[in-house]
Amino acid sequence: MSIGIVFVILAIAMVLGPVMLMKPSGRQRQLARLRQEALENGLQSRISSVPKELGSYTAAPTIAVYQKRWLDRRYTGTETLMLYRTAYSHDIHFHGVWDWQEGVTMSSMPNEALKNNLDALPDSVLAVEISTLGVGLFWLEKGCSVETLSSFYPAIMNWVEEQGMLEKNVETAS
Repeated sequence: MSIGIVFVILAIAMVLGPVMLMKPSGRQRQLARLRQEALENGLQSRISSVPKELGSYTAAPTIAVYQKRWLDRRYTGTETLMLYRTAYSHDIHFHGVWDWQEGVTMSSMPNEALKNNLDALPDSVLAVEISTLGVGLFWLEKGCSVETLSSFYPAIMNWVEEQGMLEKNVETAS
């Protein structure tokens, strides 16, 4: 009789085990909520490989990028620009701990709104990407809310426009 009970318990475990493994973890549910909230705030999220410059901040091979797209503008730059958080502040950096990816030099100084926004970004935001798609923030998905993250995009996008890197998109212009 006891061996029959053992077999029944093993059979139940064999059926329930894989089902329980497929159930999303608490962190997976939290990430799904964050990404849904991003969509509601006009942001798109994607997963990207961690750039080599950020290797000291995370051991993970990928990182989330929350992106605000250009709506009525078009980025005229020839390459994607990346502004990285460095481990230390230095005068030769673009601003404080923020510096451009290797090989990129920007001669203009950051404006006050951009400086304040870069200084206010939570430590979990590791990079700012400026591309034909829009402005993206490389974020560890912790340390602030999506709503707070959304508040940083206008100053960065205005700075890009001030640098003359945007033009009116003729397809959407009336």
